[in-house]
Amino acid sequence: MNCAQFLEIFSEKYFPQSIHDRKVSEFENLKQGSKIVVEYEAQFTKLARFAPYIVDIDYKKARKFERGLPDSILEKINVLQVQKYVDVLDKAIITEGNQASRNRYSDWKGKMQGSNMHKRLTSSQNKKQNLGTSNTTGFNQDSPSTCLECGKKHRGVCHRASRACFKCRKTRHMMRDCLIFGQQKGNRPTASSAGSTPATKTPTRPTTSQENVRQGRVFALVPGDVQNLDTVVSSTLSINGQLAHVLLDSSSTHSFV
Repeated sequence: MNCAQFLEIFSEKYFPQSIHDRKVSEFENLKQGSKIVVEYEAQFTKLARFAPYIVDIDYKKARKFERGLPDSILEKINVLQVQKYVDVLDKAIITEGNQASRNRYSDWKGKMQGSNMHKRLTSSQNKKQNLGTSNTTGFNQDSPSTCLECGKKHRGVCHRASRACFKCRKTRHMMRDCLIFGQQKGNRPTASSAGSTPATKTPTRPTTSQENVRQGRVFALVPGDVQNLDTVVSSTLSINGQLAHVLLDSSSTHSFV
């Protein structure tokens, strides 16, 4: 018994005709699919022994192998008109490797573009947030806060809480009784029909604590007012050897001669 006879007897016993026919059909419909070229070639060689009449010559084997390749590889090999099975297999492996390299480069390029786009968007958003934060901070710094003591918006110490004058910032008197405020108010220029004449500032003497406590009263009296006031005394006094007609008001705190 030779080797061929042994294989024939062995196949008839352990490989029934139904299994044989199934393998032949599987070989006839064999496609590469999701397998790589090397895996496709291994399965092609394994199933080809069940249908040797399909691949009995090298040309028929090459064409059968080509028909199972995907279109992306087949269109690159058909133009070459390769006749031998070994050459078809070699060209298929090379084409598949080139496609894998291009796909990896395309994926890398897409990731880089996506990363750069994400960085630009993130940078733009950060700039907008920083600009909004700086504007908000500047607005908060320029705007005074509401005082808890007086309920108004101002900076620094609340003068209502310290009971100080809002004009001169001194204590023990209000702004309506402030001498400095009254002097500044009196020195303001007044407009007339003939034109405005700037007022001349008069020197002011420094105020003392006693003046802050009691404000002086000065009355300008003319001779016509004497008869209407009981508190005014008219008399003639000698001043430095000269007789002077004076008016004395007992209710005033200052006297001018």
